Amino acid sequence: MKQLESSVVIAASVTLAAVIFAGVFFWRQKKKQTFFYSERSLEEIEVPLKWTKVGEVSDLVIYPLKGAQKKRLEEAQFTERGLREMQPNKISLLDRGFVVFTEDNQFINVKKNIKLLLVDTEAVDEARVRFSFPDSEDLIVKLPIDKSTLNKIGFDLKQTVETLDCGDEAATWFSQRLLNQQTGLRLGCFIKSLVNQRIVKDGLMEEYSKYYKKLHGDYLGAYSDMASYMLMGEESLKDLNNRLAKPVSHINFRPNILVKGSPAFSEDCWDWIKIGDNVFRGFKYCTRCIVTTINPDTAEKDPKFEPLMTLRKYRQVKEDDIRKLENNSPVMGLYAGLHQMGSGVVRIGDPIYVNTD
Repeated sequence: MKQLESSVVIAASVTLAAVIFAGVFFWRQKKKQTFFYSERSLEEIEVPLKWTKVGEVSDLVIYPLKGAQKKRLEEAQFTERGLREMQPNKISLLDRGFVVFTEDNQFINVKKNIKLLLVDTEAVDEARVRFSFPDSEDLIVKLPIDKSTLNKIGFDLKQTVETLDCGDEAATWFSQRLLNQQTGLRLGCFIKSLVNQRIVKDGLMEEYSKYYKKLHGDYLGAYSDMASYMLMGEESLKDLNNRLAKPVSHINFRPNILVKGSPAFSEDCWDWIKIGDNVFRGFKYCTRCIVTTINPDTAEKDPKFEPLMTLRKYRQVKEDDIRKLENNSPVMGLYAGLHQMGSGVVRIGDPIYVNTD
């Protein structure tokens, strides 16, 4: 009888130990799985409570077609994928919501085709968008309504992204204007309900997340190089222009939100940012390339490669490992993602706060 009781006790002890071990194992696995910021849901990440005003919004800009002309706005809507135009009875154009790509499914930007800078984009009504090019007949495109034209294209940082093909007429129009031939290019667009969002674990983006710890899939834009938002300070631009023989515009750097009143380059260090009741997370320096040397209105290249050459002299990334990752590209501006949506509306003059915790 005693032997039976001992066996029962031993069996119970073994079972309890197994349960405890399993519990600890799965807890550790879950902790391991959510260790990286990019793998946590935004709801898990606590938003700070203390804020200090650092400036106000002085310009709002979107670039509806990636690499093409700007649209400056008095008011706009914040969305997860980027800044969006607000206008009644028309499509609300999204920042970098359109992308040109080749017939072999590789995206096109200004570095690959400088003529892209001359294309303008305008909403016609609730279903159509107009594209224009100097001394040329306009193109009017009706947006796709389902996934039948869904395509996957090679993107920046060796990523693969989804886009909706806008049809043969658009393909011919862009091929003629940008390549001077009948074929070669196509037009894609982003519609949130039809296109899967980008992920961090794709291409070189995952490598960047090892250095920029706050990089998150929910912070990525539609077809922007990386973030859904880029902020830059007026004083930062003024500091740069004081060093240049020929001043440049903030449009050379293609920000979405220009900030008035903050000290030069203070945006480098902004972590949590609040505009109205909308909360953002700054997560990466915006490093600069040769596109900044191209006049955004005329598509003419600066013969002295300014302002890039001057930026390289005093705006290098300080951390050695990150500077190597960024290939010694200088910094101008801050990448940020929408972390917590409030009213979603922003206007020129709205105050901007950063956390003080």
